[in-house]
Amino acid sequence: MARLNNPESFTNFIKCLSVFENNTCVLYKDLAEKVDLPFIKSLLLEISLDSKKHSYLLKGVAQSLQQTNWKPSDCPKQIGEAWRSIENFQIELSQIEKLPEDDLSELTEQLMTLEGITGEEYNVFINFKTLELITDELDNSTM
Repeated sequence: MARLNNPESFTNFIKCLSVFENNTCVLYKDLAEKVDLPFIKSLLLEISLDSKKHSYLLKGVAQSLQQTNWKPSDCPKQIGEAWRSIENFQIELSQIEKLPEDDLSELTEQLMTLEGITGEEYNVFINFKTLELITDELDNSTM
């Protein structure tokens, strides 16, 4: 995970999260296109829409913050394991035409792992920012 010890790093990380959520959207949309079961397809499309919504929200947050010299090529390093997981999953998926029903339980396992990794990334980010805010508040109250 990126060091978020200054406003520019924080803004750049938010921008990378927006791109990451967009990549997640594409992954779930691609998955949905390879599944024939209507209910499963609709669930995957709904997750895709949620990721797209998150991408737009994060982009809006980033645009509201200080402008930075941001390079999208830095995102894989900043996001870390979650970014690599999405990329690897997308590569695997590109080699499959249709997902047979028999593979759906394995797919569920892979998606649970992916979502767990993504959740950890957000959890670390939120905990870091919370700790930083508490530290700033304590510093201000002792002055």
